[in-house]
Order: sequence, then C-alpha cells, then structure tokens
Amino acid sequence: ELQGVFDLRSVLEPRITELAVPRATEADLDGLDALAQEMVAVGSPGPAQDLDTLVPLNREFHDRLIALADQPALTTALAGAVRPPIVLRNFHAYDAASLRRSLAHHVEIVTAMRAGDPEWARSVMTAHIRNARAVMVRVALEQQAQA
Repeated sequence: ELQGVFDLRSVLEPRITELAVPRATEADLDGLDALAQEMVAVGSPGPAQDLDTLVPLNREFHDRLIALADQPALTTALAGAVRPPIVLRNFHAYDAASLRRSLAHHVEIVTAMRAGDPEWARSVMTAHIRNARAVMVRVALEQQAQA
C-alpha cells in the first residue's frame, strides 16, 4: 500500500508543481522561499533540529503549491493519497543524508519556479517524492523484518 501511495504521489505532485509555476506571483515565490529557508533552519541535522516544527512547515509548502496549481481534480486525488500518518512519520524516519536532500529539494523547487521553468520544478518534485518513497519503504521493510 505504501508503494502505491508513493506511486500516485510521484505522478500527481510533480504535475501540480509544474502547473503552479506560471501562476506563482513574486509574493507567492517569496512565501515559498521563506518556508523553504525555515525548513532548512529547523530541519537540518544538528542541535537546533526540530522535526516536530518541520512537519507543519512542509505541509504548508506543499499546500501552497497545490493552491497555486488550482486543479481541483488533482487536489482531490492527491488528498486521497496523502494520509496524515505517512506525513507525520516522514521526517522522523529520515537519515541525515535523505533529510538534507529533502530540504534542498524545497529550496530548488523555488529556484526553478523563480526561473519560470515548469519542467525543472516538476523534475525536482519527482526526485523529492522518490527520496521520500525510498526512506519510507526502507523503514517499512525494516519494521516487517523485526515483526
């Protein structure tokens, strides 16, 4: 089921991100950039790391992309795929390298959007979802092996 959820996300979220690019205003991009920078500040491994603060920031970042895309059918399909328990477990399951990669993806998505490049933004979101999938599948398989 977990792989199926990420399969669906890897189709829907990159498309939503691509569609958000031409609709984003400078103010939208500034807001996304501020969120991405705050996520780096609170999520980067180290003594200041606060994964509980990172979760709602991440959700807001993705929600803003969804709102910008303004695609109700895609939004509904994605809402059915993204379940709160998966999102809440997400960052606590990440190793340091995967977490740094995820945080960098948010920054790069904003950079791609500022460049007006929907394909670049879509590609980074695809990498972002695949990174999350690799982490969550690894954790699920480890939990199965322990059971």
